[in-house]
Amino acid sequence: MCTMIVGKNLAPHLKSMAGVWYIGQSDSHIPAAEAATAAWTAAFPPHKLAGAVEFCQAEILNLIIDNLVNATPQTLSDPKTTPPEEMEAKYTRTVSMSLISYANLLEAIEKTVPEKHKPLLDSQKFWKLAKHKAGNIRKSFFVAVTQLCIKMPEEIQLRGVQVVPAVLCNLQDTESGDAVWTCTLQLLSILPTAWTLTSPHKAVFPAVWKLLGAGGAGYARRVYPYLMPFISRIPVSVMEDPEKFTTRWFTTMLEGLDAVKKKKNSSESEIIVQSFLECMFYYLNLKELNSHIKTKLVREYLVPGVRENPSCPGMFSILSDYLLYWDKISGSNSETDQLNLLFWAELKYESSKPENQSIDFLVCLGKAMEKKEKGESKGEKGIVKPVGELIKILETRWTSEVENLSTPGKAETSLDTLYKILSNFGQYAEIFGHGMDENNMVDFYHTKIIPLLSNLNLEESLARFTWTLANRLSEVEALNALDMFVKKTRPHLISQLVNEAKRSSSTLFSSWLCSVSVQEMVVEVANNLIHHLVEGHTQENENWNTIKSILDSGVPTPEQTQQKLFSTFLDGLNSIRNKENRPSSSRVVEFICDLLGLLTISHQDVVAESSGTELIKLIFSMHSSGFGEGTRRKLEHCWISAVQNQPKLANALSLKISEQLIKPVCMDELDRLKRKASSLARVVSKKNIELLVENLEIMIPDVDWNLAEQAWYRTVFDQKQFKDSISEKFGYSLIQQAEIEPINLILPNRTLIFLSVLSQGLGIDFSSVIEPATVLDEERFNLPESFLKNDKLMNRLCEAPFVVVYMQNLVRDKNCSADITNLESELNLAASSLFSKLSKVNLERIEQTVFSRCDEEYWGLALQWILGLTYKYSEWDIRLSRFTGLDGTDIESNYNTLVSLMELTSQYNIGSGTISSSLSLAVGKLASLEGLITKESTHILWFVTQCLNLARTGLRLHISGVSEFSGEIQAVLEMVVNWKTETEDQLLYNTDLSEYSWSEINKVCTVCNLLHLVVSKYPDLIQPQVWDLITCSLVSWVGTLQESKDSLTSRAGSMMFSVSCSRLAASVAAILGPKGHHPSLSLPRPCSVQVPLDKLREEWDEFFSQGIFMILVPLYIQVCAGKEHLYSCNLLSTALGQALVHAPLPLVLQCELPPLYLVQDVDAPSLPDNITFIFNHFGPLLLSNCRSSQVTAAHILAAVTQEIPKNVDVSGDSEENEVPLRLVEALQLGELLLSTLLVEFSISDPVGEIPTGTIAFSQTFGYLLAWRVILRLLEKSSDEVRPRYSQYLESRGHISHLLSNIFKLLPRGTGQLELVFAAPLLEVGADTCSTELQQLAALCWTQVCGHLPASARQWWSKLDRESQGTVERITCSYVTPALWTQEVNIIAAAEKCENLTLKVRDSVREVVATYSIDEGSMELVVSLPSNYPLGGLNVDSGKRVGVESGQWRKWMLQLTTFLIHQNGSIHEGLNLWKKNVDKRFEGVEECYICFYILHGSNHQLPKLGCRTCKKKFHSACLYKWFSTSNNSSCPLCRNLF
Repeated sequence: MCTMIVGKNLAPHLKSMAGVWYIGQSDSHIPAAEAATAAWTAAFPPHKLAGAVEFCQAEILNLIIDNLVNATPQTLSDPKTTPPEEMEAKYTRTVSMSLISYANLLEAIEKTVPEKHKPLLDSQKFWKLAKHKAGNIRKSFFVAVTQLCIKMPEEIQLRGVQVVPAVLCNLQDTESGDAVWTCTLQLLSILPTAWTLTSPHKAVFPAVWKLLGAGGAGYARRVYPYLMPFISRIPVSVMEDPEKFTTRWFTTMLEGLDAVKKKKNSSESEIIVQSFLECMFYYLNLKELNSHIKTKLVREYLVPGVRENPSCPGMFSILSDYLLYWDKISGSNSETDQLNLLFWAELKYESSKPENQSIDFLVCLGKAMEKKEKGESKGEKGIVKPVGELIKILETRWTSEVENLSTPGKAETSLDTLYKILSNFGQYAEIFGHGMDENNMVDFYHTKIIPLLSNLNLEESLARFTWTLANRLSEVEALNALDMFVKKTRPHLISQLVNEAKRSSSTLFSSWLCSVSVQEMVVEVANNLIHHLVEGHTQENENWNTIKSILDSGVPTPEQTQQKLFSTFLDGLNSIRNKENRPSSSRVVEFICDLLGLLTISHQDVVAESSGTELIKLIFSMHSSGFGEGTRRKLEHCWISAVQNQPKLANALSLKISEQLIKPVCMDELDRLKRKASSLARVVSKKNIELLVENLEIMIPDVDWNLAEQAWYRTVFDQKQFKDSISEKFGYSLIQQAEIEPINLILPNRTLIFLSVLSQGLGIDFSSVIEPATVLDEERFNLPESFLKNDKLMNRLCEAPFVVVYMQNLVRDKNCSADITNLESELNLAASSLFSKLSKVNLERIEQTVFSRCDEEYWGLALQWILGLTYKYSEWDIRLSRFTGLDGTDIESNYNTLVSLMELTSQYNIGSGTISSSLSLAVGKLASLEGLITKESTHILWFVTQCLNLARTGLRLHISGVSEFSGEIQAVLEMVVNWKTETEDQLLYNTDLSEYSWSEINKVCTVCNLLHLVVSKYPDLIQPQVWDLITCSLVSWVGTLQESKDSLTSRAGSMMFSVSCSRLAASVAAILGPKGHHPSLSLPRPCSVQVPLDKLREEWDEFFSQGIFMILVPLYIQVCAGKEHLYSCNLLSTALGQALVHAPLPLVLQCELPPLYLVQDVDAPSLPDNITFIFNHFGPLLLSNCRSSQVTAAHILAAVTQEIPKNVDVSGDSEENEVPLRLVEALQLGELLLSTLLVEFSISDPVGEIPTGTIAFSQTFGYLLAWRVILRLLEKSSDEVRPRYSQYLESRGHISHLLSNIFKLLPRGTGQLELVFAAPLLEVGADTCSTELQQLAALCWTQVCGHLPASARQWWSKLDRESQGTVERITCSYVTPALWTQEVNIIAAAEKCENLTLKVRDSVREVVATYSIDEGSMELVVSLPSNYPLGGLNVDSGKRVGVESGQWRKWMLQLTTFLIHQNGSIHEGLNLWKKNVDKRFEGVEECYICFYILHGSNHQLPKLGCRTCKKKFHSACLYKWFSTSNNSSCPLCRNLF
């Protein structure tokens, strides 16, 4: 860039900078050299470059001479500042680049002026550079001398005395590379008398021989290419003794070759051999050398040298060049003829030696000579032969080896030699003797070769020789020879023959493989192998390789052979049917699949045959059998290949699938069937989409709709769909409830296969869960026209939404198996994936078809499902009005469908005014029917209830607000009151339901559900007379439950009545219970009722609640007793549980439960019978498989726990108090499960979510609920009782187990942690959710930190560093702020003390405690650390008046100890400290063991006194003193206590 900018201004300064610039181009530092060269080239174009060098020649030369002659390391650098190593390195670099620049300068200038170079050439320092210790300087020196020899030969000749020793005496310098050898050759060419200027036999040749003996010392590429030119410049006179010289020369070359071969360096070996041959033939062609020396070289070095090194490929090419040259000039030079004959004679002699019997050398030499001859005779016709002498040697070897075939021990080697001669030189008849025509060759094979087939050791060699010989014969004779070979040898040897034959491109190969003998052998071997495997033997690899080599040869198998093989395969597979678990069966199947994979099924007739079709069908059916994964993959590949070759097979396979779909199958079998059907669809759809439709029609059979009635229990009993009547099957299902039968899943199985195949054919992937997102129209699929015209397939597709809804309802029974849950998930995914990708036209047709069937039961739910799916995955207007209008006729005939559509309206906020219009129309219709007298009025009342339920309170966008419904609601309620007044006997008060019909009970349940809805959603609209109706009716209906208790879960009407009545009881109890009440373990909810209910609450508390809950609690125990597996019991227990959690505690304690005592409670602390019965009945439910039972039991037990501490005797000396045994049992079972389940996880490596519906989830859920109950027990215990419970839990390791398990269950993501640290609602009727488990774990940790902070701190301190960091991070973010808020609320709600004032500093999380007595006062500041309770509370002193410093420090220490070691809140710790101080001022002495007045755990005063010193001690402290000191003396006076 600089040179381009400077331009012509560079000229005045060129000479001053040219030297450095020019030398810089030869810098050994490549980037610097490239930069200098680029600048030089940019400054001087090519046509000016020579002129620039000539112009600056003197300056450049002067700088070079100065660097080479005058410069030293000290002159080039500053010795004061530069280390010696750096000075030497710079000098070496400068000298090297100067030498290279000098050579470049000599090459660049045309004319040299010797006078200018004399200062350099006359300098001894320059010539001494040949011996410099730096290799790059020596190399550069030789490069420079080479250019001097070229440019100034006269000057070199004048200085021969200096040049010759400097060059010729350094030939062993391998660091200089080829530079020294190039320089040597150049020097000898201009100075032939150089040998007289040195002593070659002392100074030159020994070093060269040493280098050659070492194989070039690792630098063969730099040395050996120059050897032949080098010896060509050594006159015979210089050798002194030519024989001795040549002997030494070639001896060292062969030694060097041996040394390199030992290092296994093939590339250097080849270079040495090439140089050896060049040198050898130079001397053999040298006229000055005596003939006897040449004879010696051939006999002792050439022939042994080439024979011992046959592994060098290049050797044969060079050797053949010289031998062919000798052969061409034979006759013109008698000496050469003699050498040629001598070489072949010696070669023949060497080849006859036992150690040199290998034919490989002769073969390689012959092929190389043949190749050379072909290259020289391009275009000429005829056979190209090697030299005649080689042919003669091969002829001799052939004859001798044929004779050796009959000699024991030599046959194998001889046969191998004959094979190599025949395969490489079979075209030369001279080798095999005169008169050896085709007939003679066949006779030779029969007489000499066939007898050898009995020798098993020769089989492989015979196979190779046989094929090679056959290739030399006509096809007829060749086939006869091969046929004889097949018949005479064992089958497994055929593979050797096939592999040998594959290398040739002759037509003989295919003709032979299609011959009768080979095909019969294939069928026979296959049959034998299959029978062998069926009998349990392992596969014979040799025979397998034989048949594999034939079938995998690429030659089509004849049709007749394929038919025979198919029959053989079919027989083999039939013989192992129903024996899939045997290893031999897998081996048979895999063998047959492998063979079928090798066959190319190209003949349609073969497949059309019964054996072919049956074989593929059998393989297809076996694909689903109990084989391993590897075997099934082979089976799949086998039948897929068959269908790809012959698509007609797809119909037979589709029929096979259809036969399986009409029968019950397990989930594993269904999964395999789905994979097979999808694979078949994928193959068929690639051929033709019409063929796919044809196969679908065959594959999907008609099946009976044998569905499980349990699927509709919740829909019916919750009155989500209205039923005028129930079938006998539905009623019978309640009596004979059992697990879902496989026959109930045939329709879902068929639907899943149908959807999978159709999706696969259309190219729709449903391998993973799809997220709701709009699917663009261009991304959607149109069903094929042939599919749309096929009524059968369209009906199957329209039935799919109903089957999906059926399965969704079926899995709501949490007792159903994991297989059913998986089937529902897969079916839902398949249906959602398919329907979400269909075009609008297709979907509208499907929706209309589904709507047309809505007069059938539950089909409205199917329409709701597919319309909801369409709404989620599209931007279309789903136009609900196209299905039905809103007139009286529609409501009367389509009420279930209307409700399903209105659920969509409510869920997605669509269809403006639909619900309000329907409600108004229905209420008007109900008024026109004069109340609830007629059957039709029940339908309308149910419809009104559903409309009110779907209305969104307070939303005005599309759905009307509640205020607009007040008139309709009050009108309907007035009808209910009138109906009760007119026909009270129809309300089924205090009667046995088994005497009434479904329709009679249905009407009462409809009224009951309406009242439940109004109470829970619209309580402000209820008038006093309606409240009276509700409460009185509820008491009477509960009485009906008592009367009907034997049929509650066995009759459909009783079941529905029980559910409706229980839910009404729950909603009324939630409203009329004490203000602010809530289930024990749930958070209080704000009251939304605006009207005063005080009188109603009073009546509820005094009369109604007792009449209800005294019946419902025992009834709940009856329903739950041992019937968890019944879906109906779960539904009813859930409804009853929703009511029970609102039962007042006094009523729960008064309930007359069946007496229940357990054996394991014999040694447990006694509790009142009512509490014992409650725990014995409800405690086991904590580990129930039904979530509602677990939650109900937890709420009830948590409420009862506040009564337990009242029964604890605190006067004793015990430091522990047992937790109720039912809770301990739940803890022990949970700990056992989690210790096994979470054993491989750590606190810093959480387990994640435990799947719902599993035993692990239920047990863990119950375990955490038990802890919630225990923590409530601690919360409700007094300061004296709580330490005893905490000590009991801690001493048995329950607390440490809990805390370790909690953090393994918690997630780690910030968003997830925020979600789980929100307190769970624990509603009885909620569905199971995996997040709820994590929420319970998080809440347990928060409550442990609140109630047992010392235990939490002690556990945390024993963790490893990584776990501590995890726990602390979570605690600081989510627990500590919650605990501070809790402390603030506790202090704000606490009663004020006379002498202790507490003030909160919320911003800095501090509590200021001011204690005052008489005229004295003291102030303490308790601060909460950011990681509380992991970090202890800090206590700082504030103001103090009238308190001694010693006493002050003592009280400070006491408070700090209380707050760090006590389990409780800050407020409780301050109260305990206050009581101690109060007692101190009252004159009570402290215990002289713990130095507290009130004991830190049981809050007792020192009572036990010493008779000698009169000092008093806490009983707990004294007991600990005696047990640890192992004596009973007084701690102070040491006298016997």
